[in-house]
Amino acid sequence: NNRKRLVYRGIIGGFAVLCYFLSLQQTSLIHAQLLNYGSIVFAPIFASIFLKEKLGIRTVTAVLTAATGMFLILHATNTQGQTIIGDLYGLLSGILAGAAITEIRLLRQSESSWSIFFYLSLIGLPLTVLPMFWIHPVIPTVQGWICIGIMGLSSCLAQILMTFGYKYLRTAEGALLTMTQIVYVSLASVLVFHEHVTVFT
Repeated sequence: NNRKRLVYRGIIGGFAVLCYFLSLQQTSLIHAQLLNYGSIVFAPIFASIFLKEKLGIRTVTAVLTAATGMFLILHATNTQGQTIIGDLYGLLSGILAGAAITEIRLLRQSESSWSIFFYLSLIGLPLTVLPMFWIHPVIPTVQGWICIGIMGLSSCLAQILMTFGYKYLRTAEGALLTMTQIVYVSLASVLVFHEHVTVFT
């Protein structure tokens, strides 16, 4: 029904995902994930400007609390193996994700979750294939293919569920609910990647 905005969402979302993966490559898992969650700050701002969604006291308080928590964790975590450019990619992914979430909220009034996801995939594919021409290819092992398959399936399901939910939630509510992932990410960063997390974190 609204192909022009579907294309916008695909472009913004595609670049957000690309920046997120570039961030994962160049900074710690916790930093990449938290900076990507900058979307919780930017999505309500974009929604208030473009969708005229009101920012109530409770929403502003919740967003500021989440942003403060993000800052404290970023400040407290070990900086070993991370770069400024990696953090900048993460921040850019958060800004673009906030804009993409706003587009999803708008599009869910007239489009199905599947059509929105289709345009993200359709436009995201060339955005990620083109940079591959400048990167030496790495052929995954059998275990690597299994991991890629699980990651692909779980991320597709997550995107569909998130997109479906934005028909019933305001932008700020949906963005804040996605932050529950940080609990699982923090746990994975310790158990799988042996990243240093302090008691303060």
